Amino acid sequence: MSDDFERPAGEKTILPTAPSALIEQAATSAVLEDLRHDSEKAAEATAELMRDVRAFSWDVDPQDLAKALSIAATLPWIIWSTGMSLAYSMWLTPIDMFGSRAPETR
Repeated sequence: MSDDFERPAGEKTILPTAPSALIEQAATSAVLEDLRHDSEKAAEATAELMRDVRAFSWDVDPQDLAKALSIAATLPWIIWSTGMSLAYSMWLTPIDMFGSRAPETR
C-alpha cells in the first residue's frame, strides 16, 4: 500500500518547493523573453516603415510644378469667364414664359 494511506490523519505531507528567488527569476526571464520578441517585431516593423518612407520621394520636377501652378492660377479665370459668358447670353436671350403666344386679356 501507499504511504498516504498508512499515515495518521493529523500528519501533513512535506512537499519539496523551489525557493521563491528561483520562481521570481523564472518569471522575470519569461517576461524579458516576451519583451525581447516584442521589441524584435517592433524593430522589424520600424525598419519596414523606414524602407517605405525612403521609397517615397518629395522631390518634384520643376517643370511639373510650374505646370501645376499655371493650371491652378488659370482655373479661376476660366471658371469666371465661362460664368460671365453664360450670364451675358442669358441676359441677351429673352425668356418667354407663356410660349410663343401672348397672354389673353379679358
